[in-house]
Amino acid sequence: MLFSFRRRESAPEPESLNEAEFERIRERGDFFRLAARAAVDHLRRFVLDLNETGGERMQARLLELGETLGTEERLRRLQSAWESGSEAIAAFAERQKACLRDRETELKQIIDILTRAMAAVDLENRDYNRSLLEQGKRLENLTHLDDIKKVKAAVLQESFQLREAVREKEARDQRRIESLSRQVETLRRELETVRREAECDALTGILNRRAFDRALSDWVSRSTARPQEFCLVLVDIDDFKNVNDTYGHLAGDRILCTVARKCAQGLGEEDLLARFGGEEFAILLGGTSLRAGMKRAARICGAVATARYVLEESPAEPGIRLSVSAGVAAWRAGDTASALIERADRALYRAKTTGKNRAVSEKEIQAG
Repeated sequence: MLFSFRRRESAPEPESLNEAEFERIRERGDFFRLAARAAVDHLRRFVLDLNETGGERMQARLLELGETLGTEERLRRLQSAWESGSEAIAAFAERQKACLRDRETELKQIIDILTRAMAAVDLENRDYNRSLLEQGKRLENLTHLDDIKKVKAAVLQESFQLREAVREKEARDQRRIESLSRQVETLRRELETVRREAECDALTGILNRRAFDRALSDWVSRSTARPQEFCLVLVDIDDFKNVNDTYGHLAGDRILCTVARKCAQGLGEEDLLARFGGEEFAILLGGTSLRAGMKRAARICGAVATARYVLEESPAEPGIRLSVSAGVAAWRAGDTASALIERADRALYRAKTTGKNRAVSEKEIQAG
């Protein structure tokens, strides 16, 4: 357990507090509540998106813990949430460290394979060079023979042995090259798999937040160098916590995958979809104005809202309805990635607070 709650013996009784002291204690409590929630949010950044460690589920657990710390007023509930969360965090930290140690071992094995291969090639080359030097000495000794026939026969013999040595060397080199090629191809596939896992969200299969941040930075850099339109759309599932509370986290996971597929429908080759965090998704629309981005965001909201979602946990029910809210912002000259995200996030917040199941653009925020 990381921390535990314990009442301080020296704490003054509530009835002995005057109004100013009570206000100071309340302000300190609010501060610690915000600090704890911020600490949990920062901790989420250290969670690697790896299948082996269950990073996706840990992200959801930390998100839920942060919401509890920020909204729960009952002390017993806070204690229970923090203690169970602390145990989960400690267990996950150990799993993640073990996974990283395994990855480090695998990389050391790869380096060892390549090192041994290079050493073997170097040894063969030294042996071959030594053989050539010895044959060169024997050819030099032929000059001391008096009989031309003996010289000719010896030269032919040495020439035959030289050709045989070259053929054997070529055959060994070919086998070595083929073996190294197979090993390199295997390593290439493994590294490609690792790269995809590092960029993909383990649950939904779309890009993760790390890959999105890198892609957005690239888009901003390209548009800065050569101005071109693009939009950022942030999509959030409305009342997703109710789904988890009512049907469980496994049902919530399936809902996340379904909404990801809905968001992916209609995306073009230039567009990009990523899991932004929790129940939130991010979409980059290439060559798209703010007006066009709003239309596409509205279509996503409509596609999600008009469908019914049948869950394994409640097969007898006709299916539940879901909705999403979206915030849309367009790149401007001089924009940074963080500024674009901030405007889209404000638009998303406006959509959530003005009825949900709708798309709001940054233009509506500016208009007040």
